[in-house]
Amino acid sequence: MFLMGHSAWLLGYAGHLRAVAGNAPCMWPRAMVKTALAASLALGVNCKNILIAGDSWGTFGDKTFREVMQKHSPETNITNIAIGGTTAGVWSNWPEFGKLKTHAADADYLWLTLGGNDALFNIPSCSQDKNKTAHECADAFMDEVVPKMEKILEAVKDANPSIRVIGFGYDVLGMDKLPLCPPVALELFPQCTHAPEGGSGAAYIACWNKQFTRIHTDGWEQFAQKYDHVDTVNLLGSLQASEGDPEAALGKPNLNKWSPKDLMQANCIHPTAKGFEVIFENLWNLYWSKELGPSSVAV
Repeated sequence: MFLMGHSAWLLGYAGHLRAVAGNAPCMWPRAMVKTALAASLALGVNCKNILIAGDSWGTFGDKTFREVMQKHSPETNITNIAIGGTTAGVWSNWPEFGKLKTHAADADYLWLTLGGNDALFNIPSCSQDKNKTAHECADAFMDEVVPKMEKILEAVKDANPSIRVIGFGYDVLGMDKLPLCPPVALELFPQCTHAPEGGSGAAYIACWNKQFTRIHTDGWEQFAQKYDHVDTVNLLGSLQASEGDPEAALGKPNLNKWSPKDLMQANCIHPTAKGFEVIFENLWNLYWSKELGPSSVAV
C-alpha cells in the first residue's frame, strides 16, 4: 500500500539534500543589505526574492529551476526550503509551518509545490473500498488537503502581506515506466480499470489523469480565485506538447496518455532535467516574465 509513498519520500529526501539555499545580496541580513540595495537601485536592478517550499518537485527541480531563472533573470535570488516526501499536512504544522512563515517574511514570491504526496499517501486507503468510485476517492482527498493548503496560504499572507504565491500542481505524470510505475498507478485508482469510470488502455489512463490533475483544477485554480495573493498557471500538457503530441497543448493535456517516457524519471513522479527545463521555461513565459520583466536573453 505504501510502496510509492516510501519510494517518493526516500527519493525526495535525497533531492532535498542536494538543494542549496540561495545567498545573493537580496537575502543578506538587513544590516548588510543597505549598500548593496542602494547600488542595485542606482543601476536600475530590481532584485526580487523567490522562495521555494513544499515537496520533491522543489528539490528534484531545484538545479534546473535555478538555471532557467539565471538565464532569464540573473538578478533574482532563490531560496529553497523544500523537503522531498513532504505533504500539506507536514507544512501546515510545526516545525515546517514556522520555518515557512519565517522565510516568507523576506520573500517577494513563494513557489509552493504540494499535494502529490498527500494523494500518494491517502488515496490508496479509500480505493480499497470497492464501493467507492475513483471520483469519490479524489473528492475525499481534496476535502482533506484543501483546508491544509488554505491554512498555509493564509499564514504566509499574515507573515508578509506583500507576498505573491504561485502554484500549478504538476504536469501529467509518467505512470507507464517499468517496473515501478504501473502497479503504483493501479494502487491509487483501481476503479479506473473498469466501467463506468474507466476501462483498458486510453480509457484507464484518462480516468487516472482526470482525477490526479484535480490538484490543479480543483486546487490551485480555486485558491487563485479565493485569495488575491495567489496566482496559478496551467502547465498541464507541457511535456506532451514539447514532443509534438497532436492532441496536447500547453494547458490542454492529452488525458488519454501519460507524459513521454524520455522526459520522466524511473520513479514515475519527477521529470528528467530536460523535462523540468520544458516546464520551467513555460513557467517563465506564462508567469515570471510578467512579474520580473523581460528576459535578459538577447532576442
